[in-house]
Order: sequence, then C-alpha cells, then structure tokens
Amino acid sequence: MLSLWIITRQSGICRMYSTETALIKLVDEFLFGLDNNHVCGMVLVDYRKAFDMVDHKLLSRKLELYGIVNRELAWCHSYLLDRKQVVRVNGSESSEALMLHGVPQGSILGPLFFILFINDLPLYTSAQLDLYADDTTVNAFADVKNLTTLSSSLNKSVSEIQLWASANKFPLNQDKTKVLTITGKRCVANINGSDIDVIVNGKQLSNVDCATLFKLHACN
Repeated sequence: MLSLWIITRQSGICRMYSTETALIKLVDEFLFGLDNNHVCGMVLVDYRKAFDMVDHKLLSRKLELYGIVNRELAWCHSYLLDRKQVVRVNGSESSEALMLHGVPQGSILGPLFFILFINDLPLYTSAQLDLYADDTTVNAFADVKNLTTLSSSLNKSVSEIQLWASANKFPLNQDKTKVLTITGKRCVANINGSDIDVIVNGKQLSNVDCATLFKLHACN
C-alpha cells in the first residue's frame, strides 16, 4: 500500500523505475522545450549527508500520516532507536555514540524510510521536481531571449526547497548544488555564455557544463 503514496516523479527503489527511466523523462522534456526554442535551466540539489540527517521524530510523524500506526509504528520506532556506532582505526576503537538521526544504510528498510521522509517535498514547491532517492533536480524553461524569467523561476523553486529542508532539519549543501543550462544549436549563440544566477543564503550557485545526474553523467 505504501507504493500508492510515493510520488510518480520518484524513481529510487520504485518498481519499474530506474536511473534510465528518470533520464528518459527529463530528456523528453528537454527536447520538447528545445523544439519550442526554449532554454532549460536545471538545478541539481545536494543535501548534507542526506541519509544520515533523517530526523527520527519527523520520520515517525510522516509514517503515521501514511497510515503506519499502533504496533507497526512501535516496531519502526524499535528499529530506529537505540542504534549505536563506533569508529575503528588501526586497531583503536572509539567509545559508542548513540545515533539520534539517520536511517541504516545497507539495510532493506533504510532506503524506503528515506523515500517516505522526502516524499512530501514536491507538495511544497511550485515547480515540478524529479527525484532519485536523495538526488533532486528542478527544471525551468524560458524563451532563449528571456533568461531573466528562467533565473527568477529557478530562484523561487530553490527557495521553496530550502524552506522545506530547513523545516525538516535537512540542510542543503550549497557548495555541491549546481546549475546546468541546457541548450540546442539554435539557442547557444543567443545565450553567449551567460550564466543563470541562482542564490542560496546570499551565495550564487556554481554554473557547470557537466554534472552527475542520478549517478550518471550529463552535459549541456
């Protein structure tokens, strides 16, 4: 039943979805935009240690909203709570540290818990997002002669993502969040190397020519 609640633009660990299907959807949208003489601006959002930053209390509240209650919810609490970790280097071992955040990586339930945690993000953004687990992309299209509109749309969307991230104790990594401009042969001369200005916390995000998208390599 939980699969009914997962947004259709989430391709991570979802049946019949993969990095390939996620890219096919995006490329189809890019080509449609280019056919209409539009330029696409894409922001590739990165979170700081995403799987390690999931807040257990917030996750529990979200699980309740998805209908996991009573004994099932108590079981989820038991699965997440009282986990400890140690660091071992060259035969020396640290003292135990209680893990108050994060989902167990390398486990079966860890990725599912993470996807349910981030699942409501698109509800708080006006733009259409694409996700593959923690990889988040937001796109905007504009006429080749109106890059100002493109920049405004992306700034609005990134601000909305940042508000969600702050409310969910899920900080953005602005140093690794990149902007990629996607053009065609008809558009590239009109852009003339112009960057798209997207600001996070008063700092302009880096514009790049190539980026890793859903663990695959993408270039403009």
